[in-house]
Amino acid sequence: VDYFNKNNVRVIVLLRENALRRAISSWHQNCGSDELYNVKNEDDLKKMGGAADVPATFIAAQMRKFNSLKKQLLSIHARVNNSLLLKYEELAAAPNMFLDTIQDFVGVDRMTDQMSVGLFKKLHEGPIGELVSDWDTKKKQIRANTIYGD
Repeated sequence: VDYFNKNNVRVIVLLRENALRRAISSWHQNCGSDELYNVKNEDDLKKMGGAADVPATFIAAQMRKFNSLKKQLLSIHARVNNSLLLKYEELAAAPNMFLDTIQDFVGVDRMTDQMSVGLFKKLHEGPIGELVSDWDTKKKQIRANTIYGD
């Protein structure tokens, strides 16, 4: 942090507000294994199928890890003189505006029109019950064993 402040380095902090969706995305991206699942198009997404059997213990562990990382990143953002806090949800909602904000912060001419932001697609939309099999049971397990049940 001292280096960033001393050298007037611009820092962009990108957070995701929804720890539960981030945990589920993490499971889907790894398909419950160490092998990363590359989603390049709609056909790849369809191959992933519907609700996944994501263990409640995995979700809770990911949420703990996420919240710890979030605290660290917010601390960095608060201590760096020249930092910009952005949220994944903003990117998903308005990618062009998101890129404009970054370009303005960095101090470069806007080139959003020349970028392929139209390709951005949120992969895991819809209710949690459509993404995680037996969600009601798993939600109860998470609620009973952690602070992340809601």
